[in-house]
Order: sequence, then C-alpha cells, then structure tokens
Amino acid sequence: MAMDTFKGWPLDGALTLNVKPKDGEDIVAGMFVYRDTNGELVKGVGAAGERAYFALENQSDYAVIGAQKMAVVTHNAIMLTDQYDTGGSYDYKTPLEVDSANPGKVKVHSGGGAPVVGYADGFESRDLLGTGSSTDFLKIHIGS
Repeated sequence: MAMDTFKGWPLDGALTLNVKPKDGEDIVAGMFVYRDTNGELVKGVGAAGERAYFALENQSDYAVIGAQKMAVVTHNAIMLTDQYDTGGSYDYKTPLEVDSANPGKVKVHSGGGAPVVGYADGFESRDLLGTGSSTDFLKIHIGS
C-alpha cells in the first residue's frame, strides 16, 4: 500500500494539511479520507460537496502515532496510488469517486450523487520499495 507524487512537489497552489486520524481507522497512504463530525480523518464516502483528502502517510507510521496528525493533500496535485478498484477502466479524465464497498479506495464514478474526488490520468509502473517488483499505480489529478 503506497503512494507517490507524480510531479515535482509542491505543485503550484497545492495545499497540504496535518489532521488527526480517528483511532482504529487503519488509513494507508494513497487512500482518500474525509473529516467526520469531530474533525478527525476517516475512510469512507463523504457527503456531496464535502472535501476529500488524499492521505500521504500510513496511520501506523511512527511519526503519525507520535504527533497524532496525518499529512493530507486537499487539491491541485497529481498523485500515484495503488488504492483503486483494479476492475475499473480508467481512461484519461475519467471521474473518480470513493468506493463505498472498499472505503478509502477509488473507483470509476458511477454517475450518481457521490462526490468526484479526482480524475484518472493514466498509469505508472514503479518499484517504490526497491524490491525489483513493480506496482501499477493509478495516476490521479486531484482538482482545486
């Protein structure tokens, strides 16, 4: 479970925040999360018009545990993630939503009332862990 920045960081106007994750959520880098009524990050599907955040860290990382804060991107970034429905067809500019069956992961937008969290921008194969084995990452443009 991983993510990476596709373009140089920070992108013009990209915004990151540090927000407390809800205990026990098991958020991993590359997931989309939102704030619950207590302002804490949770996996799942936010309401229409509610801002989704892209997790930059694993909730289990020592830095997150110690600080009780998790770094997230809110908009204007192109990110890579392995947290997507592998059965989808991700053509260029395909709108994406958070998968209600797999909270935190994205899938092709169903056209219903679910908020669009970004747009597919192709795939990138990378060996982030240096193991000699590449992973296919979905490239996502997170709009402003």
